[in-house]
Amino acid sequence: MSAIRIVVLAILAFGAARVVGLFRLTFRNPDVVMDKVKGEPAYLILAMDHDKVLRLKPQNLITGLPIKHLEAVT
Repeated sequence: MSAIRIVVLAILAFGAARVVGLFRLTFRNPDVVMDKVKGEPAYLILAMDHDKVLRLKPQNLITGLPIKHLEAVT
């Protein structure tokens, strides 16, 4: 999926005023990534809620990554 498409989807999902950051994550070792997305970057969207509060749950970031074995990131 192209970076431009990711930006458009983020704005549609959260609204342009709520998107704080859009990040592209590439994996140093592609062997830890699930086969169906191997070689592709993972895009991370950071957005505020309606009260303009930013909440970050690192455990959601880790468990949502497309990696084969969770032990690879711990």
